Amino acid sequence: MKFKLICFLTTLAALVFLGVRFYNVHLEDPLTLGRTMSTYYRSVPANDHWWLTSVPEQTAENRAFFEARRKKILELIERFRSVDELSEKMCKYATTMPLSVLRIGTNVTALTLAAGTGFNVVIIPQSEAEGFKKAFNLSTFFYFRGGDEGPLFFPAITMSDAFLACSFMHECGHGIRVTGKILGTQTEEEVLMHGLSLEILKRAVPEYGQKVAQILSRSDTKGFKRMLGKITSEDLREMDTMVHGKVYGREIARVSIKQHIFSVGFSFVDERKLPNIVKSEIYEWLDTVNRAWTDKSH
Repeated sequence: MKFKLICFLTTLAALVFLGVRFYNVHLEDPLTLGRTMSTYYRSVPANDHWWLTSVPEQTAENRAFFEARRKKILELIERFRSVDELSEKMCKYATTMPLSVLRIGTNVTALTLAAGTGFNVVIIPQSEAEGFKKAFNLSTFFYFRGGDEGPLFFPAITMSDAFLACSFMHECGHGIRVTGKILGTQTEEEVLMHGLSLEILKRAVPEYGQKVAQILSRSDTKGFKRMLGKITSEDLREMDTMVHGKVYGREIARVSIKQHIFSVGFSFVDERKLPNIVKSEIYEWLDTVNRAWTDKSH
């Protein structure tokens, strides 16, 4: 009887060990996080709200409207000027940026409605959206195309101030690197930009940082893959709602989903006092996750 009990307990312990091992391997599989991202993304309404549906005429009224839009963007950048050294550089560089509207025809052109110097920020109206993606072979509307003057492409989709600030400053940061003001590899650059976005979101939406901390509290592991594997589709929904409010669509979610993953991953590295190079590993690993995610995002 005693021998049977020992055999039973040994078998039970082995099954528990294998179960835990399988669960951990499951969490580290890129498909796990990829499915989570896809499940959430497919639940988001397909239609975003565009505040500019077509290319406007160059009238005094429209020029005044776009001058006001430029002023709002600059005010947002100024609001987050003190986040770090990079945001300080952005404020100095983007102070007088011109604002244009994309026009897709025989050639890709832009109609300037707010003159200035520095980055040429080109707004993409809804009517030119698909043409833009085809012309540049992109899956997103947020894009900085090299050169001292850009252009920096940005969609005319309604966004919260928090997301407008972090996404615009992210792309603006790429422009600063192109002009030689930031040195490093593409991965290091992306780590800097997503790290800046995290800090902006934490300042703009205090509960965002609290949510990140709550996710981190689920595990004491030192492996980031296992940690990120514990993110759920409901987590992504909560974080998007915090950042965007209740009304947003897939074009916005396509970008913010990845930022949420980076926010958790980078905070995990900082909390566990891991080498900063791990943030680069997280960025590169998410490329693997994206290949496992049917609806890839930039």
